[in-house]
Amino acid sequence: MFENLFNYDKSKAYKIFLVDDDYFSLTFYKHHVKKIGCSYVKTFSNGQECINTIEEEQPDIIFCDYEMEEMNGLEFIKIVKDKYPNIIIAILSGHDNIYIAADSIKSGAVEYIMKGNKDIEKIRKVLTAYTTAC
Repeated sequence: MFENLFNYDKSKAYKIFLVDDDYFSLTFYKHHVKKIGCSYVKTFSNGQECINTIEEEQPDIIFCDYEMEEMNGLEFIKIVKDKYPNIIIAILSGHDNIYIAADSIKSGAVEYIMKGNKDIEKIRKVLTAYTTAC
């Protein structure tokens, strides 16, 4: 689905960031992303904490919750994409809202993933679209 959007080196170890203000979700997704085969997975409890680390760590793919207290997913996408347009961002959300999904994609997210609705399978698809194994 995404194979031709970017020319990524599929042989390198990718840096994956997870952003969610819910500790359970962070732990759950980190476990599953590592189980998929990604060895470098870093978690953040809010968007600003992640943004403050991007320059130093240079992640390849970020999975970000949509609904967070300090900054929502759309605000996060716009800030990150403005400064780092090549970072892949996928939104994770508990909201089944076509308008939020469309706005997320228009803002630069490659995928809008509903939490609890085949979310691990969709995360795997995003990861395998850009990597062979993290």
